[in-house]
Amino acid sequence: MLTVAIPTTFYVSAFPVVQIINFVRRYNKDAKIIVGGPFIRNVISTYLNHEEELLKMLGRLGADYFVFSSEGEESLGKFISVLKSGKPITDVPNLYYRQGNTYKFTYTSHETNPLHYSMSDWNYFKDHIPELVNIRTTKSCPFDCAFCGLPVAGGKWRRVPETELEAELQSLHATGKKPGIFFIDETLNFPVIKFKDMLKMMIRNNFKFKWEAEIRCDTLDRETVEMMKESGCQLVHLGIESGSQQVLDTMVKRVDINNYYRAMELLNEYGILTSALILVGFPGETHQSFRETFDFIETYKPTLFRVHRWFYDHDTPVHQMREQYKISGGGYNWTHSTMDSTTAHELATELSLGIQNSIHTDDYSMAFYLLNKGYSKEKVIRYLKLFDLAVKEKCSTNDQQVINGHIEQMKTALN
Repeated sequence: MLTVAIPTTFYVSAFPVVQIINFVRRYNKDAKIIVGGPFIRNVISTYLNHEEELLKMLGRLGADYFVFSSEGEESLGKFISVLKSGKPITDVPNLYYRQGNTYKFTYTSHETNPLHYSMSDWNYFKDHIPELVNIRTTKSCPFDCAFCGLPVAGGKWRRVPETELEAELQSLHATGKKPGIFFIDETLNFPVIKFKDMLKMMIRNNFKFKWEAEIRCDTLDRETVEMMKESGCQLVHLGIESGSQQVLDTMVKRVDINNYYRAMELLNEYGILTSALILVGFPGETHQSFRETFDFIETYKPTLFRVHRWFYDHDTPVHQMREQYKISGGGYNWTHSTMDSTTAHELATELSLGIQNSIHTDDYSMAFYLLNKGYSKEKVIRYLKLFDLAVKEKCSTNDQQVINGHIEQMKTALN
């Protein structure tokens, strides 16, 4: 094996990156390891003006090469080409490369990869279509939420032309396979008119794909939800973040919480499963605002919910408010004027263990996987609920007899 590329899209710490690198080295000492993605970009950006600390950090990670770019696909392609041809590694832009016991940087080149370049003709893979496929229709995010660094890292928001998306879906449909589709956009339903056009296109083609996506629910209306259902939508992940209007305003979510209520009712009415994403501990969070979030989940009953502690990324807009909220620290270790990270951890645990009317899960893809396998909504919910109950029991009284009872019921829940 010549090269192993490691993306870091979903990592917020170095630990899993080091684990993967060590695993590769254990089985192939000769492979060249190149690491890129958002985590690497954030690490290098953080230490960019402190070269000695940066080089130590790269050395601790231990890869041979690191791509420093908000995108990086083009740099990776050039890297592979250079490696195969034997040309100088310095021909590759945006690259830190190992030289002896340290790392050198090549040069900076702004990279913008047109989104339609990544659209797939699935006919080339018709004999190897997986059960679930990822499709992206946009890049970056058009919003500027204070907790999120994506607009900075991802650059200008752009959308693939609908004709390109339609061609990709037609090629997938032509394979005769019916995989589930996860539209991996950060916000699929923006702008609203374009989202409705996309739904009409899917209905017109009669694709009958089952799909899931991350959406903003505050703009949903009955017409949109009806078309989502007709086009095959099974599950939506909702960036609720908080049940407190005050916290939402501080987050610059630009939403009226009353629209959350209306959207949740519509999605429940049309039988589309919901997964609420909750963020605990953002600056301005108090025990009272946390209680509002707790009550919101219990009242409006999303099918599933995930809870995250606030991660203090200095590249996010809230960093500009650090003096106002007296924010200090970084990552998962921080304090601000109304809370500290230890308290946020305790509250997040209380939320995950205390909610009764919604199912806590960290594996948000399992529900859609089971739905796509043909299991009914009722069976999937029962299965996940039993798992949630077993976890809660393990984390509270740890009664093994009760835990075993839930596990035994899980074995037949999908029958």
